[in-house]
Amino acid sequence: MQNENGWWGLDPGSISSIGNNHYPLYALYLADPDDTSTQKALNWFKSYNPNQPIWYIVTTMGLAYVGETIVMPTRLNQLMNAQNADGGWGDHTGWPSSLSRTCMAIIGLSLAKELGHSEVDPCLTEALNWVYAHYTKPYLTGEYTRVYPTGLIIGAISPLLDPSNTTIETVSYTHLTL
Repeated sequence: MQNENGWWGLDPGSISSIGNNHYPLYALYLADPDDTSTQKALNWFKSYNPNQPIWYIVTTMGLAYVGETIVMPTRLNQLMNAQNADGGWGDHTGWPSSLSRTCMAIIGLSLAKELGHSEVDPCLTEALNWVYAHYTKPYLTGEYTRVYPTGLIIGAISPLLDPSNTTIETVSYTHLTL
């Protein structure tokens, strides 16, 4: 249930939060880019800026999904400047890099690159290197130890693949194999 400000909470009627709200924005946009609900969500996306890496990641993904070009350069710069020295991203400034946030950033950067933003290449390379260096880290235990990180990584790198070729070599990232 969309809040009056155009965004969604974690539960119906709760305060608006960052969460994974780029997905409903994308779904609304695909259904009808000119609909009032879509425009409310997009306007909130463009205007709200809490100055945290998780926000830059989510907004970059959302804006790239809908092909937004006016605010995108600002959000991309914020996202690239929020990258940790190790090549990954955490939820907040100074927080350790995490696999989920870094993979989400890779998706956003990849989509932005598809829109013609080649300035993301160095950050994208550093992020892919971070994932390669950390993807065997046991984030979960038991039978899901390898499933969750593998799913995140496949989701992050799939936009970078050439559909006619099923290897990662198409992005000059040969040491990660599926």
